[in-house]
Amino acid sequence: MNKKPKILFIVTKTIVGGAQKFISDQIKMLHQEGFELFLATADDGHVFQHNKSLLAGFLLDKRIEKKTSLSYLFQLKKFIIDNNLDLVVCNSANGGLYGRLAAFLANKNSIYVSHGWSSIYNGGKFSFFLNKIEQFLSLIGNKVLCISENDAILANSVIKISKNKIVIISNSIFSQEIGFNRTFKNHYKLLFLGRLSHPKKPELLMQAVKDCSNVTLYIVGSGENDAYYQDIITNENIKNVILLGEISNFDDFKNYDIFSLISLSEGLPMSVLEAMSNGMPLVLSNIKGCIPLINDNGCLVENETESIKKGIEECIENIEKYSANSLKIFKQDYDLNTNKAKYLELYNSLLK
Repeated sequence: MNKKPKILFIVTKTIVGGAQKFISDQIKMLHQEGFELFLATADDGHVFQHNKSLLAGFLLDKRIEKKTSLSYLFQLKKFIIDNNLDLVVCNSANGGLYGRLAAFLANKNSIYVSHGWSSIYNGGKFSFFLNKIEQFLSLIGNKVLCISENDAILANSVIKISKNKIVIISNSIFSQEIGFNRTFKNHYKLLFLGRLSHPKKPELLMQAVKDCSNVTLYIVGSGENDAYYQDIITNENIKNVILLGEISNFDDFKNYDIFSLISLSEGLPMSVLEAMSNGMPLVLSNIKGCIPLINDNGCLVENETESIKKGIEECIENIEKYSANSLKIFKQDYDLNTNKAKYLELYNSLLK
């Protein structure tokens, strides 16, 4: 009998996020294909709980959250060797660092999934140094999976990762297949889903809708800015913005009318793909990670109040057309059932 291929997914944090959604759907897909799946992350939080029934093994260790921990690096290497793993798929900054180093030391192949280059977008004055680290890690890893054409361009032109290391597969998720039976009334429920921290800017959405009598904004997520957003609502007496907090495995898109992501930077946001799979019109920041997702299914807006307000109004005026087009674009370009062959080809090419 042929040995089942063994793949380890590694990610730093267990919170709800795009990298965690990517891992969850990849594990589901690969389990269906007969792979043995393993997970390394900080603790038994969201990403572990969501996938534990499909896992053959796991390593939960908070040392992964430290910037430098030699003891964790060698623990991870031991885990890889002891479980005779074939491939390590690395996600997030620390996960990418430890995963590639441990795979190299264990003489195993590895893939780094970019999810947007934080070393460029969020590195600040340390960007040059962080990009050099990414360049070095790309040399000891086997492939860098970029989630968009723009991320691939940045990987090569800014970080100086060799083109032969780069693979481009647009983020893809499983459709929730809720059916398509949306009905719209005179009051519209606007949904923001994301971590309440940099680079997300839901406060701009709050200001844009506060005087809109026909729109209520629902914000799903939590983060370091929770108190700041609550203070805005309280101090300005905003009646039509509701903070719902973090909702694990949120899948209630069908009960909202329009989806908006206002942000300073994105790779190719998973939350938007989830909204598209549910036929939601979009109001997105006019940034490189969001631009490919709009094609007569919503609006690109500048990160300022009036532009966002006009985008919401345009979505309301064209809501049925934009809704239908969102679902159509998702099925064509971002459905994992359609794109899984691309991932399987990448994984199988690196299995020893």
